[in-house]
Amino acid sequence: MSSTSPSTSPKYTLYHASSMSSTYIIALLELFSVPYALKMIEFACDFDPESSVSASSNAANSKSDSGGAGKIVFKTQKADELYAELRSVNPLAQFPTLVVEDGKEGGKRFVLSEMAAIAFCK
Repeated sequence: MSSTSPSTSPKYTLYHASSMSSTYIIALLELFSVPYALKMIEFACDFDPESSVSASSNAANSKSDSGGAGKIVFKTQKADELYAELRSVNPLAQFPTLVVEDGKEGGKRFVLSEMAAIAFCK
């Protein structure tokens, strides 16, 4: 994974979940040597949309984003926090989500969540 030095904020931040087909965007960023920060969100594998309950769900790591119609279960507390961060920049919480900042203080920030839009982003 490419990254920038800790003292500089990255121009590109990618929110990624391995099961959500955003690996293509990682490949593009790597191919073109674009420095980026990767925010990996890991979901538990035992989500049951029919019963709205997961075998391993607990109050700290489960969320209902659809009015109680299902639970999202995270593998770790950090994943839960990253998901909340993702929702703050992209309320639809889509994957992949690429946040592009122009690098200037008080500058512009763009949020892209469609693979084609991200692929054509400069």
